[in-house]
Amino acid sequence: MIFEKRIRAILLSPFRKIIGKRYLKYDIFNKHFDIFGKRSCHCFYYKVISISTSIALISRFYFRSVKPKWSIEVIPASYIEPLSSISKNLIVLSVASGTDIDKNTFIKELIKQIKCRELKEQDIDIYYVESDIYKNNTYKASLYKGYGTVVSNIDLYDWSSSIDQIKSFFIPKSDKSLIDQTSIIKNVTYDTFERDVIHASSEKTPLLLMYYDDSCLMCFLLRPLFNSLAARVKDSAKIKFARYNIERNDIHDLSPQISATPTFVLYRGGQNPEKWDEYRPADLINRIIETKSNERDGMSEIIELAELSVLEQSVFIRLQLFVVLSLWNLYLLELQNKLINTHKIQQNKLSFSHIEDLLAISLSIVGNNDLLTENNAVNNTLNLDRLIGYSDAVNRRDFQEIFYESIKKDMSRSDTIEENIDYILDEIKGCCEDYLTIKGLFE
Repeated sequence: MIFEKRIRAILLSPFRKIIGKRYLKYDIFNKHFDIFGKRSCHCFYYKVISISTSIALISRFYFRSVKPKWSIEVIPASYIEPLSSISKNLIVLSVASGTDIDKNTFIKELIKQIKCRELKEQDIDIYYVESDIYKNNTYKASLYKGYGTVVSNIDLYDWSSSIDQIKSFFIPKSDKSLIDQTSIIKNVTYDTFERDVIHASSEKTPLLLMYYDDSCLMCFLLRPLFNSLAARVKDSAKIKFARYNIERNDIHDLSPQISATPTFVLYRGGQNPEKWDEYRPADLINRIIETKSNERDGMSEIIELAELSVLEQSVFIRLQLFVVLSLWNLYLLELQNKLINTHKIQQNKLSFSHIEDLLAISLSIVGNNDLLTENNAVNNTLNLDRLIGYSDAVNRRDFQEIFYESIKKDMSRSDTIEENIDYILDEIKGCCEDYLTIKGLFE
């Protein structure tokens, strides 16, 4: 026997009482049970019953007293926004006022499925709010991830379809289309973050990661500048560059909270990442020079700062050129529509003075070979305020649509700021040639 009679009696005491009360007299059952335990043929089975019963009783106590229940906390609606900014993943259920969550079968099953193994790894916080606008058995879920940067609202009808929607929302998003894209700097995705950022950086070789999205104007301005800085310091500096699209990738667990773009974060392997507040071109250039090397003399830093300052001036020039190109796209589209909708006899009466003015300034830009070096000439040449109808044109809705659509297309490019300016100049030159061709048809 593994257990003595006294120990066996303690372990099986509840078992004996239950059977004795329901089926036999307590003393009679004890007598027969002890005889059964002493028989050698039943010795093994008796041991198994003793151990199994003990485990069952302990497990029953654990699951009733220790294991947490599937319950959630009610919060006021005003708490949702601050909670979403501090919770990486958050679900807020909207239910009718007076709903007993603990007794509601649908909600209980929904919460149980949300806390399943697949979604448990996502560290999801769950709350609910009560509202008079919802009727009984009508529920809604607001889903937040990335510290509130991505939001989705779904209506809950049955827990199986709702769980599928919730799972698909919280499964980390990673843009595989950027992996094979050739660029001066590496495009990091959610799946490659740990390899390309954490493991690729160290104390001696830090990595500067630019967080951006495709519709951000400031990201558009800094995109080619960031590439140019990476190209300039590639061979001489102990610093790496990479970028991360938060519109196409979820924020990684090893990343700090990102609430706006552009955001620059310096990684040094497993150390805490350093978030930079600077995103203006001049400040960004200065911080990169400071980070490049702790051991440099003042003169070399001054020389390098002067060389990189040319890039800062190029940011403003590129923006102006981009506005000129957007104006051309607007005017040419407008001209095309007028020619289609205007009778041939009336076409000679069309006014092209605003296009002629844009043509003059465009030809002076395209013909300026020292566009990036002669600052005075640049400022005079790109004085766009003197263009006829400029202020009215840039405030038009169709111009804004063309401008921001062009920004999204430009964000997919991987050229430097010098290369991008050359590209825009070629596009402007092409627009001038298109206009002159159309104009020649009426002369």
